[in-house]
Amino acid sequence: MAGNERSELLVARFQLGERQAFTELVNAWHAPLWRYLRGMAATFWPRYFTLA
Repeated sequence: MAGNERSELLVARFQLGERQAFTELVNAWHAPLWRYLRGMAATFWPRYFTLA
């Protein structure tokens, strides 16, 4: 199953009330979302990311 299809399935399961699906969804998307947001922040505030 492709990642996108899996995420769609997890969202559907969560909407049906399955709490474990939310945990799986967060685990699947936490790292990619964090990398994306950090990259966006570095674009807007580069001086804060040159020190780290």
